[in-house]
Amino acid sequence: MTINNEHIYYSHQELNTRSYPQFIINKENILIKVIFDQSNEFDTTELTPRDVLIQSLKYSPKVIPVIDENKKVLTCITNNLTQKLDKNFYIIAKTPAKISFAGGGSDFTDYLIDGNEGLVLNCAINIFSTCTIKTLKKNELIISTGKKSKTISIDDLPESSLEDKDFGLILSVLKLISPNYGINISIATDFPEGSGLGGSSAVTISILTALNELQEKKWSREEIAYLAFLSERIIFNITGGWQDQYTSSIGGLNEIHMSKEGHHLKTVTNSKSILDRLQDHLIITNTGISRNSGEILRDQRKSISNNKLLLESLNKSKELVPKMVQNILNSRFDKFSDNLKVSGELKKNISSGNSSERIKDVYNYAIQSGVKSGRLLGAGSGGHFLFYVDPIDKKEILNKLNKKGYKSLQVKINTTGTSAKKVIV
Repeated sequence: MTINNEHIYYSHQELNTRSYPQFIINKENILIKVIFDQSNEFDTTELTPRDVLIQSLKYSPKVIPVIDENKKVLTCITNNLTQKLDKNFYIIAKTPAKISFAGGGSDFTDYLIDGNEGLVLNCAINIFSTCTIKTLKKNELIISTGKKSKTISIDDLPESSLEDKDFGLILSVLKLISPNYGINISIATDFPEGSGLGGSSAVTISILTALNELQEKKWSREEIAYLAFLSERIIFNITGGWQDQYTSSIGGLNEIHMSKEGHHLKTVTNSKSILDRLQDHLIITNTGISRNSGEILRDQRKSISNNKLLLESLNKSKELVPKMVQNILNSRFDKFSDNLKVSGELKKNISSGNSSERIKDVYNYAIQSGVKSGRLLGAGSGGHFLFYVDPIDKKEILNKLNKKGYKSLQVKINTTGTSAKKVIV
């Protein structure tokens, strides 16, 4: 790699050895533009950086972000250019939300960049974000979420504000992808805002999955997860980690290993009988408190390097992951429940605001109703609880919680991840 004025030059070999996460983590402080050196047999003096990159991507990663001096992603260079289809059609994409058992917080870039290794255990669940898109003849974008809608010109997209709380997240995806034709996008979710179920990632990935159906060359699920990270964390500036995007995109019960060198997702098991036994013990309960996960996690991120209790709790939470995995695989669910209880206690040290009266009331009532253990999901301070129950008591416990006004559902593990279908009309 060589640096010349405001350009940084990478050879093909350098790029081929870099995983997406490492490229972002290690280079975001200095990256302004990315072009290739003369050994690529392209005349870089006559081609724009985008042109050079698009031609070179057949030898290197399919998605490369371009970041300015303020660490802001300007665009995303990809050889998978979106294609407009001539037929009348619409696309429906469904993306699962997720629940986490242990290790949350260790997937933060701030934690990884200091040389720590992250480890989380989570799973996708059958609660979805659904994105429906249809191409338009006019060069405009029509976005609908529930009863609200917004229309903007494609020409105005680069300058459109992300401050709009109803449409900012969706616009961040469109800014990254930069479609060159009109689209009607409609979003519907099975979960409320601030649910603790990785909802923003599910929404982002459902949009990307739908747009992927318009392409001649498809993004892989890993690339979709990476694009979702760029949209949420970098462009829309929602503080958070890496785990939500990968599990919602790929699905299943996963053990995710992370470091500044890259990420590796390992499926714990595909055994239907094991997954059925696990989900028989699990329910989720809405605390009725919606919270801004970005603000909570931003405070947590600031404390990672200088809060000894937080660091110790993150490390202990990581240590639970292999224990929980073995207890699941060996059907030692009572011990898994014990692990979940410890995970819940550690969560109180990792996220602030987990001891409000409302949260205490929900947890105490759940325990009185027969729940064995549990933990708050997501950033904490509200959203949903994950509870462990005996299967024989689950129906009665659900009835008690719902009758009390604490909306509760049994967990169904999703193994398929994000998906889409094209409907010709």
